[in-house]
Amino acid sequence: MLSLKGLASRLRRGERELPTLPTLPTLPTLPTLPTLGPDGSMVGEAPTPAPQTKPAPLVTQESLDLRWPTLDASDLASSPTLVADLLQRRLDGATVSGIFSPEECATLFERLPLEQWQDHFIGKIVGMAVGMIDEDDPDRSAYLDATESARSQILQAFGFDPHERLRERLAPAAVGQDLVPVSENGRDYNPGQLRYWEPGRAGLRAHVGNEFREALADSAMSHMVNTTSVKDHLSYFVVVQQPDQGGTLSVYDLTWDDDDGSGDDRVDLRDDSRFDNMPALHLNPAPGDLIIFGGGWRWHRVEPLTGTRARVTYGGFCAPSIDGDRLDFWA
Repeated sequence: MLSLKGLASRLRRGERELPTLPTLPTLPTLPTLPTLGPDGSMVGEAPTPAPQTKPAPLVTQESLDLRWPTLDASDLASSPTLVADLLQRRLDGATVSGIFSPEECATLFERLPLEQWQDHFIGKIVGMAVGMIDEDDPDRSAYLDATESARSQILQAFGFDPHERLRERLAPAAVGQDLVPVSENGRDYNPGQLRYWEPGRAGLRAHVGNEFREALADSAMSHMVNTTSVKDHLSYFVVVQQPDQGGTLSVYDLTWDDDDGSGDDRVDLRDDSRFDNMPALHLNPAPGDLIIFGGGWRWHRVEPLTGTRARVTYGGFCAPSIDGDRLDFWA
């Protein structure tokens, strides 16, 4: 066989006719590949179904085992001890869907424009919070006056009484107790408050509700501590508008018994960075859903809102009356 070196020498001498190269063996015929359609399936076959995209979970958990059932309001008759289980710490919290309808939530701002809300460090609120009563002047007349005005605004906003709705829905899960506002000298406290959490603001820093009972027992809560078992109370809220980013409720595996917060600054000033990497249950309920949990004894916070849509809730606190006949509500 002529080598490549010899072939190059003959080409330099002008020899144009190349020697005959040996015949290569015939390769076997390859099978015809199937024609694929745009979805990746073979033409003539049924298309492969696209994978289902699961929505982001409403609850995420990191190395934490809290006792937290998810229920529908229509099924609460099958859980008659739910509220008692929460108050006795047999449960940490619960998510209950279907308290308000999405349609009822969507029309709130049509009935109550944001201009009618009051400024607050979280954004805006409807109703004066008990914690806003001047500690040096425990007269609650201003709070009770503001409550009457707020109740009128809240009824206007929803087109129905949200506390009566909550009372109706929760009653099967609180057998033997009437769900009523705290009352003082024949005047009701506000059982729930509307809160508008503005995007771009910090959330609500880590806290535990018993802190406020300790701080306000001799001032703003001096009447309530004689009528209501405020310590270890429950916190609750119903989502009216869900934020698009942030604003989740984080509930920690840390209780008042573990840490009473006595070494911390007040809630709006404290550094709660120690909670940043602490395992937590993160909740982002849908409009109309209720969160009710042991906020009096379990540490929690609301994460900062980083999106463009506000977080709007209706909520407050509740605890059994000292005589045990009622479940008292306030905000």
